[in-house]
Amino acid sequence: NKTTQLLSILCRIFIPLLVFSAILILDIPRQIGLSFRYGFTSVIIPITILLLFTFHLPEKKWGTISLCLTFILFAMPLSGLWMSGAGEKTIVAGIFPWSDANAYYNSARMMLEGELLSGIAARRPLFPGMLASILWMTGRNLQFSLAIMTMLAAISCYFMAREVQRIHGTLASILLFIILFIFYRRFIGTTMSENLGLP
Repeated sequence: NKTTQLLSILCRIFIPLLVFSAILILDIPRQIGLSFRYGFTSVIIPITILLLFTFHLPEKKWGTISLCLTFILFAMPLSGLWMSGAGEKTIVAGIFPWSDANAYYNSARMMLEGELLSGIAARRPLFPGMLASILWMTGRNLQFSLAIMTMLAAISCYFMAREVQRIHGTLASILLFIILFIFYRRFIGTTMSENLGLP
C-alpha cells in the first residue's frame, strides 16, 4: 500500500516535469509559443476553460492534469522565445540578457567568482543570489537556469490557485491564476527579478 502511494506521488511529480521538459526540447513551431507569450483570445480563453474543468475535478485524481496544463501554459512562451530568437526590452536573440537583466545576470556570475555585487544588483541582492545558486546547480547553463525559474513560478502559481480555490472557489482561483500568468509571461525567459518576486 505504501509502495503504491509512493509511486502515485512520483507519477504526479514526474509526468508534469516530463511535459514541461518535452515542450522545451521538442521543435514546436515558434508561432504557437509566441501566441502563448503575446496572444490573448487564441490562448487564454481555451486554457481558462480547460483549467476551470480540471480544477472542478477531485485534486487527488486530476491534480496531475491541471499541473500539466499549468506547465504547458508557462513553458510555451519560453519555447516560443527560444525558437523565434525574438528580441525584447531585456532579451537579445531570444536568450541573451540585456539592460537590467544583463546587470542581474553578470552580478550572479560575479558572485560565483567570489566578487561583490555592483549597480542595480546591489540594491536588490536577493534575486542575483537566487540566480547565482541556480546557475551553480546547472553548471552555469543559462537555458537550464531560465527553465528552472519558469518552473518555480509555474509551481507557485499552481499552489496559489489551489489554495485560493479551497478558500474562495474555483472561479476566483482561475481568474487570479490567469491574471498572474498574463503579468508574468513577459518575464519568462529573462533574468529579471520578477522571477523571484512572483514565487
